[in-house]
Amino acid sequence: MIQLLERSSAELECPDFGLKLAAKQGGISVLGPLAIAMSNSRTVGEAYRYCSTHLQVYGSMLGISMESDPQQGRSFMRFEILLGRVPQQRQTVENALGLTHLAVLALSGGKFGAREVWFEHPAPTVPSVFAQDYFGCPLNYGKPFNAVFFATEDLAQPVVNQNPELYELASSFIELR
Repeated sequence: MIQLLERSSAELECPDFGLKLAAKQGGISVLGPLAIAMSNSRTVGEAYRYCSTHLQVYGSMLGISMESDPQQGRSFMRFEILLGRVPQQRQTVENALGLTHLAVLALSGGKFGAREVWFEHPAPTVPSVFAQDYFGCPLNYGKPFNAVFFATEDLAQPVVNQNPELYELASSFIELR
């Protein structure tokens, strides 16, 4: 998958291919049953904590964790590819962080999105207007890890249109896998 996205980007001469793909994929829905559990969690923060502990349902190559930076009054979802020796990851990382941003917008009913985004990879040689417009927040490259930052109080916001019964059904299904 990682190399497929990188190759597609190169062959199509589209340096922000992963992010444009995320826009077409529509956010959280790509996660199947995990999306159902997240969409029916009580809060946005609980949705992402659930995702971070159950993402292995989709494979062991990706890792996310929810962390906080109390001094800055913010929390962040850290994303990493757990495979060693994968030199090109830009498209997969940008796709994942783009999906995260769309998912937060959906879970919060559009009340908030990413406040800042960090990428480990260097900035593109030609800045992507699409990327800046897509996230609508500061984008920082060459950082020590990949992450989407939120105001800590944002994560306490309730998930819109949640259904506790659907949460129970989806989480039970995921636990059996």
